[in-house]
Amino acid sequence: MSDQDDPLQLLAAICAIDSRTTAGAAGTTRVGELLAAPLRDLDFAVEFSEAAPEEQPRGRHLKAVRNPAAARRLILVGHTDTVLSPREAPFRRDDGAGRVYGSGVCDMKGGCVVLVAAVREALAKYPAVRELGLTVLLNCAEEFSGPSFPRLLQTAAPGAAACLCFEPASPGPDGQYRVAVGRKGVMRCRLTCHGRSAHAGNDHDRGVNAIRELARKIERIEALTDYSRELTANVGCIRGGHVPNQVADEAAADIDLRSFTPEGLAALLAAMRDICAESTVRSAADGVATRLELQEQLAYPPWPRGAAGDELAGRFARLAGARGIQVGATVRGGGSDASHLAVLMPALDGLGLPGGGMHTPDEWADIGIMPAWIGAAAELISDLA
Repeated sequence: MSDQDDPLQLLAAICAIDSRTTAGAAGTTRVGELLAAPLRDLDFAVEFSEAAPEEQPRGRHLKAVRNPAAARRLILVGHTDTVLSPREAPFRRDDGAGRVYGSGVCDMKGGCVVLVAAVREALAKYPAVRELGLTVLLNCAEEFSGPSFPRLLQTAAPGAAACLCFEPASPGPDGQYRVAVGRKGVMRCRLTCHGRSAHAGNDHDRGVNAIRELARKIERIEALTDYSRELTANVGCIRGGHVPNQVADEAAADIDLRSFTPEGLAALLAAMRDICAESTVRSAADGVATRLELQEQLAYPPWPRGAAGDELAGRFARLAGARGIQVGATVRGGGSDASHLAVLMPALDGLGLPGGGMHTPDEWADIGIMPAWIGAAAELISDLA
């Protein structure tokens, strides 16, 4: 058995590669190449496409297609980038606990390995799968979403019967592993406040302090959070000014808005626009006000829970249950590429390797369950064929 055929060896190999989204193209490209090799052996036609120019350096998205003219087709989705490097979260095995640790072991290099292994097993065991059309799409920049991969998903969507996404399953305290049948939509905003600089001692009254304006806006934006309606507004990053003895002429904040419904996300955005429509800081000398600029980007559309996703989750739960694995369905606040397709077709997420501690040095994945989990995912592909 080659390294590419052994899921654990393949996982160790790709987790050793620094594929942080922020580290440039080399790492994500190399991970994509290692995952492409076993797909080519399974008669997939593989091609890579560059991320958009404004997203660079982000590497290349992978698209692998088998039986493109088949009457029935599935889309399988994953991503090759990570938040931490192997130096920050080195790969290691704990066979006693049945776990592996490292950057991407569950989010989601582990999921990519499950995807490849499940496809291999399904093709080997189930004749109907050999007649099925399969499209594998791996995003090189999921952790910092951009426009190029959603466009790739949209071009692959027509005629597809379902989307299976291999983000990690989440272990629950009740012994169930939970797959996702809905996710919050994510709107990313950047508020930039333009003021006027001035000497902090001699001409303070001429200054228009952009930081002061931004501070007022932050309080109002954060107050948009309403847990009873599952709406959140988070100011995650701020910057402004140059030196302490100058009135700050510019300040900016990056903001994350989330809701499970399109209506909720639209309401948050409308409230954001109202907050940013009015300047409140002016020069004492001549009344010049700050100027506010709001940029908006829909990172992930809302994916409300529905009957089609619950039906897919029920299928997987029955197949996994026959292998001794308890599976339940849930909705999650985190974004996923599956959200781009869930409005177009039945979708199920969380089919990747169960684990936790994502985006931390303690990220882990459950390898004790790995063979049975891969088998259940292969059976789901067969069931959908």
